[in-house]
Amino acid sequence: MTDNHDHTCQVFHFDLFGTRKEKYDFLNSHRLEDVDWAKLQPQAPQYFFVPKDYNIKEEFDKGISVEELFSIKTSGIKTHNDKELVSTIPFESSCNKPYTYRPLDEQWINYDLNKVVRHRFKYMYHILDKENISMIIGPQGQAVGNMPWNLIFCSKNLVDTNVYYRGGGIVFPLYLYPNSEQPTIDGNERVPNLNKEIWDKIENIVGQVTPEQIFDYIYGVLHTPSYRTKYKEFLKVDFPRIPYPTSKDEFDRIADIGTQLRKLHLMESVPSMPDIAQFTASGDNLVEKLAYKEGCVFFNDAQCFSNVPEVSWNFYIGGYQPAQKWLKDRKGRNLTFDDILHYRNIIIVLLETDRLMKALDNL
Repeated sequence: MTDNHDHTCQVFHFDLFGTRKEKYDFLNSHRLEDVDWAKLQPQAPQYFFVPKDYNIKEEFDKGISVEELFSIKTSGIKTHNDKELVSTIPFESSCNKPYTYRPLDEQWINYDLNKVVRHRFKYMYHILDKENISMIIGPQGQAVGNMPWNLIFCSKNLVDTNVYYRGGGIVFPLYLYPNSEQPTIDGNERVPNLNKEIWDKIENIVGQVTPEQIFDYIYGVLHTPSYRTKYKEFLKVDFPRIPYPTSKDEFDRIADIGTQLRKLHLMESVPSMPDIAQFTASGDNLVEKLAYKEGCVFFNDAQCFSNVPEVSWNFYIGGYQPAQKWLKDRKGRNLTFDDILHYRNIIIVLLETDRLMKALDNL
């Protein structure tokens, strides 16, 4: 639409939600003049064509840029041949390596650099067979539909490019290791992959902190529901920015829950919950079709995991619902004893993640 007086371009916005039929009915019964348009004032540099609270944008921009904090980052590995190079069963090869294929789905990769097309070895070197952890962050967007932002996970292994539903998860390793051309880095065996200026600024607020504490503080912030809601419009178009802590107490509380979340997601510290996801043992354990009924996850006509909380069944990480996807990806397979234990742990991890996220909002 244009203004007839000054010929300046104007932008108007209107949201319409509903089924396809409802949208057609609305269009058939309205003229442009009848629609309750909202006039926008797009601003540089993005010139958003949807309503934005630019006061919040200014606040968001003052936060820590994860791209600036982590010096080295990379996309995940893309084999171009997952069928042959990725498996739930270890390869009989010296190149067999643990592989974060999807959230809470650790598989194996035949990491032969002559076979894996986009191996990202220059960056994955810092992770491969090393003591390290990585944060995996989606650069933008909501994974599916209009759900809250959930493009955050962590790994201690090599990572797949499609670890998230729409792909593109960026891997930020916490430490950098020397290589044959550079036997040590500044005289150290490894160094934190952290911007020293930002690190110093955090320490000026909270006192001395370790790289792991900074990692866990960020991990905690990015799992805070109110953070995801407040900045949802800006998380659609950019990497997250992390608010600087306002005090040591705030930093410690968030970092402590971030530590618990990290250890949960790495499955290093899964609480015992004997009553959750109990397994019906009678049958051949063949995964055929999934159905969630009255708290039970049936994977064939006779067998199920009982007492599975709905929050676990529907929980999203990276646009995937791990409790559903993990079983779907094993259709046609007979679950082993280890598979059953792992699936039970998935349900517990998702349940605990939901609890800790709620606790973050109550700090």
